[in-house]
Parts: sequence; structure tokens; C-alpha cells
Amino acid sequence: MSDFLSQDDIDALLQSEEVSGGSSSGGGDALEAIVADFNSQQGSVIKTLIGKEITFTFEEKVDSEEGAQLFENTEYLGIDIPFTGAVEGTATLYMSKKHVATFADLMVMGDGAAPYNAEEHNDAIKELYSAVAGGYTTDLGGKADGSVNYDTIEIQDGDTTLDLPAATAKISVTIETGDPFYILLAMDTSLHGQLNELYGGSSENLEEEEEEASAPRNRPFDDDDDLLSQDELDSLTTASSSLSGGYETSEPTPQKPRVKPASQKNIDMLLDIDLDIAIELGKTEISIKRVLDMAPGSMVELDSFAGEPVNLLVNNKVVAKGEVVVVDENFGVRIISLVSPEERIKSLR
Repeated sequence: MSDFLSQDDIDALLQSEEVSGGSSSGGGDALEAIVADFNSQQGSVIKTLIGKEITFTFEEKVDSEEGAQLFENTEYLGIDIPFTGAVEGTATLYMSKKHVATFADLMVMGDGAAPYNAEEHNDAIKELYSAVAGGYTTDLGGKADGSVNYDTIEIQDGDTTLDLPAATAKISVTIETGDPFYILLAMDTSLHGQLNELYGGSSENLEEEEEEASAPRNRPFDDDDDLLSQDELDSLTTASSSLSGGYETSEPTPQKPRVKPASQKNIDMLLDIDLDIAIELGKTEISIKRVLDMAPGSMVELDSFAGEPVNLLVNNKVVAKGEVVVVDENFGVRIISLVSPEERIKSLR
């Protein structure tokens, strides 16, 4: 009997490898599955807000060097999304300023060609990803069997060298039939570890990957490198001893992690706050005399027509329009339209 595999045996092994490699269950890093769910959420939300078909596709896992090449000679932003509750950690989206401007312009019904403007577009991209994070945390809470929230989204100006964690995904973005462009989604060690466990991945090798990602990239010495001689080493040792002699050395004080604003830490409490809602049929102006002359049976004509949509106001601000209906002998309003994304952005200023 031959010890060599036949071609049929090789083909069978390759097919079984392809089948087993397509699932995150049974161990390994579940990064692709995690990113797929996030892509689904941002695709759905952003499509609604910009009114165009858009797809987000996981391409590959990248390191700092590959990420730096992606944004070489390109101005970019980092969009920090801190998660709290049953899942904690921070995800950061890296996107060129050109494409930040594209999203912001499309949100206000533009053609997506507006030049980047930090004052307007940073607020718009924060609103955009607040909506994405809101939907994603709801979905994540179901997987984690607990409430997952997000803290205030922060914008970093990408003016430093990219230092990416091990869990960083390259994502291609295509708006309708346009050319694809790329963004990065990076997750810190804490968030990646928790999500990896939720998605059935294995924690094995994750810590090693993080250490490798954060470790300085050393290279072997070349023959042409300038090495210190023994005399130079002795001189440095003597100088170091004279500077520190007589004093006790102490461990450096660890820096406290930067605390982000906590305006949404108690978001669960805010959800129970009651808001005043009013329905506005129309308006008109009448004189004081007419007010004093009012009596049962008097008619007041409004500036709106019969059958015209009514305004729905929350805390005296119009948020939607609707039509009056009767629900179980009570009046109600069926929502037919919401305020436009442009009006929502203006309300941020």
C-alpha cells in the first residue's frame, strides 16, 4: 500500500479545509464575523441617512505598517466609539477626510463632492456614527445578555503615525456604482477579547498577537551599522553612574488612562424621562377683541387645509409630520415623514 496521497485524497482534504475555514465557531479569531455584523449595521443606517445604496465589505486583517500605507500622504480622522455596559472597550474607525466630507455632504442631499470642512463635517460624521452605534449596541446587547451602551463619540485628527492594535480590519466601501474606497476598523484589546468570546472565537494566541502588534519592530544589525566600542560603553556607564549616584531610583508613575466625557454613561436613566408631545393642526393670528368676543359656537379658521399633514412637536420642536387617525375611539397620528438630516445637523450648532 502506498504512503502517498492520491489526487482525489488531496482534493478531498482541500474541500474540507475550505468548509471548516468559513466559520468562526470552533476556535480562532472571530474578527471577520464581528466586522460583518458591524458592517451590516453601518450599511443599513448610512443607506437610510444618505439615500443611496452603500456596501461595506471586510477585506483583510492589517497591521500598523499596512494601515499606514493605506493612508500614506492622505489626511484622515479617527472616530472613537467607546462601548460601556456588558461589553466595554473602544472601536476606532479611520477614514480619510475626503470621504468624511463625502458622507456629510450626502447627508444634506448634496452630491458628495464638497471639500472637507472640519466645523461642519466633524459634527455630521459624529451624528452619523452615533446612529450606527445606537443600532449596533442594541444588537450587541442581545448577544451579551445585558445592556450595551456607547459613550460620547470623539474625533481624532490623524496627524500622527498610525499605531494600530492587532484587531484591525480593512473594509472596502462602495457607494452605488462608484469606485470603492477603504476605511479601517480597529478594536482595542479589551473590546476585541470580549467580542471574540461572544462570537465563539478562541482567546488562544490573542494576547500574543496584541504583544506583537505593540512591540517595537526590531531589525538585525547590518555590517555597515555604527556600533559602540567597549571604551564608549564604559564612558556611558561611568556618566550614568555619576548622574544617578546617591539617589534612589523609583519606578515611573503609570499614567492614568484618559477619561472620556460621560454624557451618555447613564443613558438607561435618560430613556425613562417623559417628553411633552403636541400635535399642531395649524396656526392663525386674531385680535384681542375677537378673543374677548369668543363664545360657544364661534369658529376659528387656521392657516392649514383640510387633509394636510399635521406637525408632531417634541418639547416644542417639530420632529415629524403625520396624518390624524382614530385608534380605538381615540385620536392618533400616523407618522408619514421625519425631519430631514439637514435639519438634524443644523440643530447640533
